[in-house]
Amino acid sequence: MQGTTVCNKHGGMAAIGNRDRELKHGRYAQSLPPDILKRVEELEQDPDLLRIEGEIALARAMFERYLKRHAVAEPTSEHIGDVLLHVDRLTRLIERREAIEVSRGALTPRSVLGAIARIAECCANIIAEFVPSELQHEARSQLRARVAEIEAGG
Repeated sequence: MQGTTVCNKHGGMAAIGNRDRELKHGRYAQSLPPDILKRVEELEQDPDLLRIEGEIALARAMFERYLKRHAVAEPTSEHIGDVLLHVDRLTRLIERREAIEVSRGALTPRSVLGAIARIAECCANIIAEFVPSELQHEARSQLRARVAEIEAGG
């Protein structure tokens, strides 16, 4: 808004003068800070930029660590929720990897459904190994619901 230092869109302080020139961002910026520009140029040359296997491995390791650290005789709904969040994160990373492969033309819709089945099997094995038996039914039900949602295109 004219005559004020408050942004009319966000309510924060408005950019004032040249000192805030780095507020411009993204691919539409007229200029990028040199360090960001250099890093973008490096990443554009990286043939492994879209590989996310490391993130998948990290998510799996963090999930297993969580399960080992929080093994309790009487898990709460909070524990079940945390387990499901880990499963969901792992599932989404694997979905992203499969989507990248599809976009490269390496996978067919049928192979994607096969990958989803493998993901579900992997998650079911993790549930069987680390989730207390009295909570496994609920965890598997949540897993089946998520797989059905994915298969339906969600």
